[in-house]
Amino acid sequence: MFDAFLGFYGLYNWDYIYRGSGYYFRIFKAVSINIIIIIVAGYLLEPFSFSRIWIVLLYFFSVLFLFTGRFFISILTNFFIKKLNLSSKTLIVGIGENAKRIENTLKKYLVESYIIVAYIEREKN
Repeated sequence: MFDAFLGFYGLYNWDYIYRGSGYYFRIFKAVSINIIIIIVAGYLLEPFSFSRIWIVLLYFFSVLFLFTGRFFISILTNFFIKKLNLSSKTLIVGIGENAKRIENTLKKYLVESYIIVAYIEREKN
């Protein structure tokens, strides 16, 4: 069940594994929904009930381990991208303020896997 919500929030999709895309908030939401389901199941199914302290500990450690695990994976990914020179050459269509904003977003939020090689201006019809 837990994996289904992580998948639903795009946490297994490579295109969304970036800190700037609300990544850590989506982990928080997925864990929260899973904990709510466990609490509801505990009320509905008597043999399935857990102590409140176990629920709190499960919530805390799930968030902690997912955040730290994913953080270290992103550090490791960035290391190998740099070490093995796996960067993608990127062309930004547009010039001016919008193009600069796109470049800043790529530099700020994405892993170091994009190298901006040029800007081109699209002709207006």
